[in-house]
Amino acid sequence: SFNLVKSDVPDSLVLMHYQWRSSALYPDSLSEIEELKKYSWADLWPNVGACMSVSRSDAIRFGGFDEHKSFRGYLCGPYDLGWRLINAGIPERWHDESVAIWHFSHPDPPATYGQSFSLKMWREKRYPHINHHALKAVEAFSTGRLLPIDENLKIYELRMQNRQIDTEFERKYSCLTERTGFSKWKITYLYILFFFEPFIPVTKSIFSTYISHHLNKLIGPKKYEQVKSWLKSINGNKAN
Repeated sequence: SFNLVKSDVPDSLVLMHYQWRSSALYPDSLSEIEELKKYSWADLWPNVGACMSVSRSDAIRFGGFDEHKSFRGYLCGPYDLGWRLINAGIPERWHDESVAIWHFSHPDPPATYGQSFSLKMWREKRYPHINHHALKAVEAFSTGRLLPIDENLKIYELRMQNRQIDTEFERKYSCLTERTGFSKWKITYLYILFFFEPFIPVTKSIFSTYISHHLNKLIGPKKYEQVKSWLKSINGNKAN
């Protein structure tokens, strides 16, 4: 268990909370915490989907909660962000068991607790999961991914604003693309350009010599020298 002693708390932390669970539905009349004793509770267990505390700066730094469509429904939870923070080296701690979450049953599509089947809830639960943990969250944890697949636009803007770039030389590379990166057309253009790049100087030299020879014959040596002088004054370089 983890006791909240100030000297023990690192600057960055993924703080998880245990959870008590009951098969009873949430009562409408619950008003005092003492009334919880009337219900039957399963053994305390580390449900990563229950509750988690992280710093705002860490949440922004690693893209916040993933908005990918696979997280729809009620099988998602804070563990998506928490596991990505752990991948980045931020330590995980579980709060002392004396402070835990009390969780009543929610409507359950497969009628685990004798509830009626719900098509609406079944639609929420049909998204892929591993032991009731969203598939993409488990995949991120297992592969070491740090950022969400579909990052919230406002979180993205905050994260990018927090970058600290120390030179103008680097800064020009920091905003060349949109969120999705270079377009396919731009990448194709660069591939074509770099493929022909070794041949450009040779082609330019041959083409320049060819043009110079025929232009000299066409307009005469005197006017040709005038054209060369004019080109030199424009380009600041020696014209062929």
